[in-house]
Amino acid sequence: MNALAIPLALFGLFGIGEADYMSISVDDKTYSVLIADNPFEQMLGLMGRSSLGDDEGMLFIYEENRNVSFWMKNVAFSLDMIFLNHCGRVIQIHENAKAHDTTVILSVEPVRAVIELQAGASKRDQIRVGDLVETKPFVFENC
Repeated sequence: MNALAIPLALFGLFGIGEADYMSISVDDKTYSVLIADNPFEQMLGLMGRSSLGDDEGMLFIYEENRNVSFWMKNVAFSLDMIFLNHCGRVIQIHENAKAHDTTVILSVEPVRAVIELQAGASKRDQIRVGDLVETKPFVFENC
């Protein structure tokens, strides 16, 4: 049996599979992102998807600031990871995390959220440390 079969079956069984999307903006660029705001969705992330569009991504939202770690096991395409503080400001960018890589990617400090975008998006769209991410509706404190 495929290692993902049981988690994916539970995903549907508990109704978690209905995708919630949100629009986020960095400068003048807008993305449509899937929301991962519970431990199960965060564990699955983008596993099982075959691709990600130019303006698509996933937003991992944490209830409180925390150190986080990611890996790319069972993710079929490379990603950029953008780490955000409690104000929604970019504090770290990890470019081009390789598909299926089991190397652990750590936040350099506690974060409130992480955005995963198609590899190369942060460079293409000139996303930089210090940029402010705007979300509708949601999440970040006024700082």
